[in-house]
Amino acid sequence: MGAMKRSPLVLVLLLFLCSSLALASYSYGEDGSGSGSGRPYHYGEESFRHWTRSRQGRFRVLERFTHELLEDAVGNYRVAELEAAPRAFLQPSHYDADEVMFVKEGEGVVALLYRGRRESFCVREGDVLVIPAGAVVYSANTHASRWFRVVMLLNPVSTTGRFEEFFPIGGESPESFFSVFSDDVLQAAFNTRREEWEQVFEKQSKGEITTASEEQIRELSSNSVLRQMDELAKALAFGAEREKVDRVIGAQTDAVFLRGPSSRRISSE
Repeated sequence: MGAMKRSPLVLVLLLFLCSSLALASYSYGEDGSGSGSGRPYHYGEESFRHWTRSRQGRFRVLERFTHELLEDAVGNYRVAELEAAPRAFLQPSHYDADEVMFVKEGEGVVALLYRGRRESFCVREGDVLVIPAGAVVYSANTHASRWFRVVMLLNPVSTTGRFEEFFPIGGESPESFFSVFSDDVLQAAFNTRREEWEQVFEKQSKGEITTASEEQIRELSSNSVLRQMDELAKALAFGAEREKVDRVIGAQTDAVFLRGPSSRRISSE
């Protein structure tokens, strides 16, 4: 399960990465060359790929470490950065990669679902969270005015240097996924009537990063009510009545996850 740590070695590595990210814009703006300048530890904006970007926040992934000074040592690792606006909520998802999360700025709540267990952490600037591959994570910025910024170090477990993001069924553009299946197949998959699962997914919140109310954020931050936290996460993720979400999701015999959009599948180049 996840664990919050302040290991000196991990902190040194992540602080180094944070410094690199902090200098990225300056380095690129100064000489326009970014990572191609011969300095393997500095990266400009052109070195990142945005997986999601909106007024509520953004998630971007750094290019692979291919420089000869870095490839052998850290070539399999990937670095990503998450920025969430005040009161932003991030939809549940998981990666096929072990993850070390460093809170660069702000404060928030991070919830993990892994091997039948649920655990939540109230995190702040300087905290480090270790998350195993396959753990479903959802989080929120608990501050009313400050942004929540996180740097992630990921170690892919499936393919060297390549990881993917997976969403629970309905978590990312479900309408485009469902359109390729017949009604009979979908009814069998959900084990519920068509009108029931349609009512759930047609009301789903749009986008991977959305905004939650102050009351919802406050309850998400409560460590003593984990089950209620999950109910709030469902309401924020789907935008439907809790009873309908529970009925549709609960009717599934197995957990179902969808791959993220193909644009988010990091190539091995």
